[in-house]
Amino acid sequence: MIAGLARETGGTVAIDGVVQSVAARTPRVGYMFQKDLLLPWKRLIDNVALGLVVQGVPRREARTRSQELMDKYGLGGFASAYPAQLSGGMRQRAAVIRTLLVDRPIMLFDEPFGALDALTRSVMQDWLVSLWEERRPTTVFITHDIEEAVCLSDRVIVMSPRPGRIVYELEIDLPRPRTDDIVNSAPAIAYKADLLKTLKSMLV
Repeated sequence: MIAGLARETGGTVAIDGVVQSVAARTPRVGYMFQKDLLLPWKRLIDNVALGLVVQGVPRREARTRSQELMDKYGLGGFASAYPAQLSGGMRQRAAVIRTLLVDRPIMLFDEPFGALDALTRSVMQDWLVSLWEERRPTTVFITHDIEEAVCLSDRVIVMSPRPGRIVYELEIDLPRPRTDDIVNSAPAIAYKADLLKTLKSMLV
């Protein structure tokens, strides 16, 4: 609904306190789905550049801008590779870069690291936070992982299963950058326990 892919059945979507129509808010939103959705017949650089090309940016310029970010974030040597030749973490990294390239002030992530193993997920979380620190866009991140929620968030909103309602809201008051020591500190553990208790109460 925030991205304008579905219409709200009630309530409104406001940006900076101002209610926005779908037409007004869609150009301000970047959206990454659960799967990387890389096109298997395109080389990585053309997959990363796709969002810019769709927006009307000339292909050569889009490729140049894509290469710059791929070089910066560790994928520069894989520009000519096809998605099938890459690891899951590399594919997700490419999808994040593609989302960042459209340079929207609001970023939506729908469980982007859910299919990754624990170590790769941890590395990707650190990497995503480092990208966020550079631009600080408003970010909505969907996850079913409590540790991920505490690690990444300033505010965690817990929703109930059908019908989906907000049942709990928790402010995460931990310093940034979120180092391993901070994520494993007593306050962070207390936040995780609080969220786990809330989620378990919905299963009773």
